[in-house]
Amino acid sequence: MLSQSPNRSRSKVPVASVASVADSASACIEEEIRGVDAPQVLPQVPADCGNSEAVGYELRAGGVYHRAKADESWSWLSSPIEPLADSRDAASKNWGRLVLVKDSDGVLHSIVIAARMFADGRDVERLLRDSGAKLSPRPTQRELLIAYVSNHPLSRRVRTVETGGWHMLADGKRAFVLGNRVLPDGCEEIVLTNSGKHAAFDQGGTLTEWQAHIAQPSERNSRLNFAICAALAGPLLDITNEDSGGFHFVGSSSTGKTTALRVAASVWGGPSHLKRWRATSNAIE
Repeated sequence: MLSQSPNRSRSKVPVASVASVADSASACIEEEIRGVDAPQVLPQVPADCGNSEAVGYELRAGGVYHRAKADESWSWLSSPIEPLADSRDAASKNWGRLVLVKDSDGVLHSIVIAARMFADGRDVERLLRDSGAKLSPRPTQRELLIAYVSNHPLSRRVRTVETGGWHMLADGKRAFVLGNRVLPDGCEEIVLTNSGKHAAFDQGGTLTEWQAHIAQPSERNSRLNFAICAALAGPLLDITNEDSGGFHFVGSSSTGKTTALRVAASVWGGPSHLKRWRATSNAIE
């Protein structure tokens, strides 16, 4: 049974982090997050990430355990869950916690839990369960788990943003956020908290391959050239103080309208980045 307390005389193998429970993940979030759902954790990972030592708690292959002070017995609280960092937005508001969860399939999920949610542990429980965590059926054990996630001492901090693109950070510096990278390199660690708004941004192949197979063949076609330029213009709007807008390709069937859109979409992602008018206004936005 998951809720049974392990016998202290039996051999137990504490683990340094949830990542070490996964077959293909390393002890640090940069590897943990590869191929995992959003939020995406971007560069600048401290060398000591994954430290999960907390008084009275132990993270093992079987999950999170708590040691009672009275008899020093261990009780099971949940499947593997690891608090990774304190989080806050670009204005140093909306604080929370970046947490890593391993589900029953062995898939790792990184989630940001808003600090306000800890006022009612049930909200945190729902979020953890939605990410695939298994929790003890005992209310006392679940309360101990919430205390572990909420109060676990952490030295690592990350910034959270809800969209890609340009962001002004609290120190006055600008950062450009992609799905899996922040520019310039060496910038503060940033986490994208809304997977739906950056999932279409992807990389396939190399810049050299894109230039050879898309850019160069489009060089003598004014419409394809225009489509590429329009796609590249987006990041310049913020820093040049220009309003956003759009362009409409008009023409009869089979004259290259869709081809031009596919070429433009290749700048930022694959075919999934190509949007159509047959959608709701929210979806288009």
